[in-house]
Amino acid sequence: MSYILIVEDDPHIRRFIRVNLTARGFKVIEVDNGEDALNYIYDDLPVLVLLDIKLPGMSGLDLLGMISQDERYKSLPVVLISAWVKEQAHDIRLTYPQIAAMIPKPLSVDDLLTTVRRIMGD
Repeated sequence: MSYILIVEDDPHIRRFIRVNLTARGFKVIEVDNGEDALNYIYDDLPVLVLLDIKLPGMSGLDLLGMISQDERYKSLPVVLISAWVKEQAHDIRLTYPQIAAMIPKPLSVDDLLTTVRRIMGD
């Protein structure tokens, strides 16, 4: 199954993303932590990961570090979604080349959809 994995601990933001993507025909799975995200990535590779940086337990950057070390996941596109990305954007992109885009919070529907469609080739 081709799906987009949403990794976000805030249930309101997860719902916002899910509603807007599913309304446009995308299949999504949502989780609220990095550990569950890893399980989905390892079991059935998503076509895209929308990833918050600040998560409980394993941070988004910890998750990125784990998947970037495995050759099977180096081509997995990741979109960082965080207020924090504005400050560290350049350094993060150098460290994790699979980052396809960064969307700052607060999210806008236009930013979300434009980014996802560009990456998905729609």
